[in-house]
Amino acid sequence: MVHAVQFPYDLKVKFTLFPTGRIKEIEGRAEVRRRKAGIEVEVEVDGPPPSQLRPEYGGYVVWALTPAGKFFHLGALERKGTVKTTTKIPAFGIVVTAEADLQTATPTDPVLESGMPDAKARYYPIRRVFYTPAVQ
Repeated sequence: MVHAVQFPYDLKVKFTLFPTGRIKEIEGRAEVRRRKAGIEVEVEVDGPPPSQLRPEYGGYVVWALTPAGKFFHLGALERKGTVKTTTKIPAFGIVVTAEADLQTATPTDPVLESGMPDAKARYYPIRRVFYTPAVQ
């Protein structure tokens, strides 16, 4: 389950990304800020290579998961680092998957998921999104 947030203008929303249990010792953080030009997304992943899970996995892919359950590819990392991008999607949660093909159009093996935003007070809509990954 992922929490999809309707991002308010000019408020930085921080997330801790929680491991799904598929890979040990993986961590992630995200910051999202909505601007007039788009929504700035920064996702940091730190962990072992995804080949630890399956030898054919070549990296991690960062996804936006909408309240309707649709995934959008935000970027990819070979092992660890930061994905910085801009999107027009107004509400989403974040899922990081381990993938063989870093340009894949569908997520397969989730390793990190966004929970509730780290803020103490929340003045924006949040919806829980349930999804079933296509684990190969």
